[in-house]
Amino acid sequence: MAERVSVGEATVSRFCRRLGLSDYLDLKISIASELSPTAMVQDTDGTADVVPLQWIRASSKRSAEMIDRTARLLDPESLERAIRALARARRIDVYGQRASSITALDTQYGFNRLSMVCLAPLDTHSQAMSASLLGRGDISLAFSHNGSARDVVSTQQLARDNGAETICVTSAARSPIVTSSSVVLLTASEDTLVSNLRSNMVQLFVLELLIEGCARVGNRRPSRTQADHCCRRREDVLRRGRPP
Repeated sequence: MAERVSVGEATVSRFCRRLGLSDYLDLKISIASELSPTAMVQDTDGTADVVPLQWIRASSKRSAEMIDRTARLLDPESLERAIRALARARRIDVYGQRASSITALDTQYGFNRLSMVCLAPLDTHSQAMSASLLGRGDISLAFSHNGSARDVVSTQQLARDNGAETICVTSAARSPIVTSSSVVLLTASEDTLVSNLRSNMVQLFVLELLIEGCARVGNRRPSRTQADHCCRRREDVLRRGRPP
């Protein structure tokens, strides 16, 4: 919004507070709550009044366009630098708030499957303590759609001050998280009632590239999960218990 009206993010925040709201997200929620039930489900391309099949196709097209725009925004050199840094990292800490915290958990799971040490603390105190333990050879990976989540930015800066390499995934090219990061991976953005869902979608697209890149660079394969080991042990026990 700030870029579209050519003002600073602080101006938008002050405008929201003058309306009695806490932030821009609160403003979007308030606007949505004032809309009619029909408008609540309507996307920006006016697909609410069409038949279900057309609606599905229109929504699918918009999601595909978001991923395609993200692919065009990503700088190949920055992506390659991020992959190589992650592949050789001693430890990876991942930070995100609200919807981005879900992406952080997916990141932890994805890198753990490659036998890489990766943690995604969720509460702000744990994130700050985790970042204070990072150093040279470690990575701080932050997900922030608007790039202005205060606690994520301060955690990223703390990790950078301690010598860790900092990588961010954001849709805001001019934001505080960018100034705290040595590698920036840009994603597409939109302002609709499902923007948070699509923001997570493009974050997961970038995460997919990072995980596949680390598997390629480090010649890694996904490790079997604990459930896989339990199933294999159960099969072995049953096999040994059968009569010859």
